[in-house]
Amino acid sequence: MSTFQSVPDGMAPLVSVSAHLEGILASVAPLRTVEVVRLADAAGRTLAASVDALVDLHSFDNSAMDGYAARRADAAPGRRRAS
Repeated sequence: MSTFQSVPDGMAPLVSVSAHLEGILASVAPLRTVEVVRLADAAGRTLAASVDALVDLHSFDNSAMDGYAARRADAAPGRRRAS
């Protein structure tokens, strides 16, 4: 595992969780009004309350997104086809 003493070229410095949370909270505000609309008209709107599914689609732990991460510096030059 690599340990950097300074920020590598092209990368932003690490930011603490509390600093990220502060930024997120500064960019949102409570809803001022609440409307009830048809589902067909709900695109682009914000939910005013939690919505729970009526049916549990998976009765087991399941990851919807699987992926991999790699540092560009560790990869060989050129292009490769994903398989």
